Amino acid sequence: MPNGDKRISDSHVPSPSPPAGAGRLYRQIAEAIRLRISDSTFAAGSRLPAERDLASRFSVSRTSVREALIALEIGGFVEVRGGSGIYVSKSPPYLRPLFETVDAGPGPFELLHARWLVEGEVAALAARTIDQETLTRLAEALRILQNDAASAAEHDDADRCCHLGIAEATGNSALVQTVRMYWDQRRGPMWQKLVEHFRTPQLRAVVAADHNRILDALRRRAPARAREAMRRHLIAVTREFGKGWELVTEPGQLSRPRARTVAGRQWRSAQLGLPGFSNAIQAATVPPDPVADCDRPV
Repeated sequence: MPNGDKRISDSHVPSPSPPAGAGRLYRQIAEAIRLRISDSTFAAGSRLPAERDLASRFSVSRTSVREALIALEIGGFVEVRGGSGIYVSKSPPYLRPLFETVDAGPGPFELLHARWLVEGEVAALAARTIDQETLTRLAEALRILQNDAASAAEHDDADRCCHLGIAEATGNSALVQTVRMYWDQRRGPMWQKLVEHFRTPQLRAVVAADHNRILDALRRRAPARAREAMRRHLIAVTREFGKGWELVTEPGQLSRPRARTVAGRQWRSAQLGLPGFSNAIQAATVPPDPVADCDRPV
């Protein structure tokens, strides 16, 4: 191709079925791509097809493709080049099984979806039972989230304190254990790699503003408002990660401001697939829907 572009033409991309019994969908997709790297269908140093093309080939959501590509990046099979795309590593570890190097936990977008389902109800219940001492503790954590000078570790600790504090306010130990498990999953390599790409001042501002709305609902003892505020928060985080991923990985010659505009339009129409989010976003009148159709088995 001209200018030494090693991007693999879409017409040359096979559409194999990932191996049966591979478990989670993103793992199946990642393993199928790894096999194509191993047999040089996707040659070392070449650029992978665009995310939307891979999603179409496998008949899955772009969210699942994203999680697969993150797993491949952690495993050393691909590398992300900001604004250019995702490339096969120049020396991929052909003989190393992918999932000996990547944890078997849920993908980060799966995790956010589960949190949306559970933590909204946790917040609603907490609004009925929360005491002043917990409200004071949440307000202290919020001040850290609003502090631009706070370190990444301080910010994460304050974020965790907020979500666990809300769960503890319910008085239900099973809910506390569930929310703690979600946060423990965030320490895994899949989540950490996603955050590494997208820990931005914009994301920090979104988190701080959302937590302020959640705390306000809890102070008002308003269960429905607390539920909506928590769900909006988790939708917003999902959306920020998704938009950021498009800007980092989608190849093209657009200027960055123009790329943001196009990415926004793509976001509105993309089939990103986590069941349940779509209707909820419309009901809550939250702009662009980060998810739509469910994945079909590959």
